[in-house]
Amino acid sequence: MFLRNSWLWIHILAGGILVKILSQWFSAGVAVVLLIVFAIAWEALEFIISKVEENYGSKERVFLDAVGDIIGAVTMGIIVVY
Repeated sequence: MFLRNSWLWIHILAGGILVKILSQWFSAGVAVVLLIVFAIAWEALEFIISKVEENYGSKERVFLDAVGDIIGAVTMGIIVVY
């Protein structure tokens, strides 16, 4: 598991579901771009409202966890629409 990222699977699932829903109204490319924006916003919001540094131990671990979550969600989104 990537840095003990136990929530990665939910980000992957959410990315696939969200892009599938978005692709009903937008083209595949636009749906993926919207997914990227949403994933980055989600991770930023999580950083702001949660005590993530307390949970992860360092800002580097928080950053790596966020990057892993975003990559997982976007990768699944691309797989779903293409």
